[in-house]
Amino acid sequence: MYTRYPAFFLLVSLFFSMALWGCGVRDEAFPAPECDLMVYTCQDEPVYAPVIKEFQERTGKHVVVHTGSFSDLKRELSEGAFSQNYDLVFGVDAATLEQYRDCWQPCPELNTAAVPEAFHAPDWRWVGFSALPPVLLYNTKVVTYRELPEHWSSLLEPRWAGRIAFVDPVISHPYATALVSAMESAGQPEIFAERLADNLQGLVFDRPQDVYEAVAEGRASIGVALEGDAWLLCQQNGDMDYIYPSEGSCLVPDGSALVAGCAHPDAAREFLAFTISKDVQRILVACLGQRSVRTDIPVPVGLGALQGLPLYTLDYGEIPALRDRGLELWNTWMPDSGSSRP
Repeated sequence: MYTRYPAFFLLVSLFFSMALWGCGVRDEAFPAPECDLMVYTCQDEPVYAPVIKEFQERTGKHVVVHTGSFSDLKRELSEGAFSQNYDLVFGVDAATLEQYRDCWQPCPELNTAAVPEAFHAPDWRWVGFSALPPVLLYNTKVVTYRELPEHWSSLLEPRWAGRIAFVDPVISHPYATALVSAMESAGQPEIFAERLADNLQGLVFDRPQDVYEAVAEGRASIGVALEGDAWLLCQQNGDMDYIYPSEGSCLVPDGSALVAGCAHPDAAREFLAFTISKDVQRILVACLGQRSVRTDIPVPVGLGALQGLPLYTLDYGEIPALRDRGLELWNTWMPDSGSSRP
C-alpha cells in the first residue's frame, strides 16, 4: 500500500485550482486571429492549462489551444493542412510522434543531457513531456488483499466480469498503448482481445476521469489507469490503491513537437523549451504526480524509481503497427466502440 499525504495533496490541489481559475486558456476554432501560438493537444485540461497559462504570463504571448483525441489527430494529419492550423503538438505519445516524424521540424537547440535518449528523438524532432506507465487501479473496499489484480491476465478473470473500467483505446492513445501491453504480455493477442471484450461487458468510457470515478464509487472494482492519475487519487482517497502488472507495462512518454512549415516557429520553439524546463517539470511532479522526463527532477513522493518497476520498452517505430493490430482486434469484439457509453 502506498503512503498517504493528505496535507500535501490539499496544498497542491489548492495551488492547482488557483492555476486553473481564470487562466484564460480556451479551445478555439482555427484559424485564430491575432494569435502568437496555435497548439494542438491530446492532454486533458488539468494538465495543459497550467502550463499554457504560465507560458502566457511569462512571455506575454497569446496561445490558442485546440484539444482532440488520438483518432482526431491522426485524421487531421492525414488531411494535409495541419501546418496551416497549428504550430505545435503538445502531449502526444512518442510512438505517434515517431510515426508522423516527417510532419515535425527538428529542434537540436533543445539538446540537454538532463533529458535521456528514451525521452526524445535522436534528432530532437520531438521531445518528451511526461512519463505515463499504465497501472491497475482498484478499490480496497471491494477488492481484498487476496484478490489483488497483480497481472494483465487478471482482467480476464470471470470474477471481475462487468466490474472492470476501461477507456476506449480508439479515443485514447495511452489506453491504446495499455491494450498493446496487455495483449503482448498474453502471447495470444487474439484470444486476449476476445476474452477482455467479454469481461468488460460494455464498461468502456470516453475519459480516464470516468474510469477513476467508477472505481472510487464502487461501480467498478478495478480499472486501467495512468500512474500519475492513480497516485493523485490515492492521496485523495484512502480507499484507492494501484499495482503495476507483474508481466510489465510498455512505457511510452507523452511529448511535443514543432510542426514543420508552421506560421509561428519561433514561439513554438520557445514553448517546447519551456515544457522541458525545470520549472514546468517540477510543477508536473508536484501538482500532477507525473514523472518528469528530466533526470535532475526527483520523482513524486511515494513513487519508486523507473529502474525498479516491471516495465519494458519497445522501439517507438514498432508500436504503431502493434497498436493498429490491437485496435483492429478491439473493433472486432467491440463493434459498438465509440457509439455508446455507460
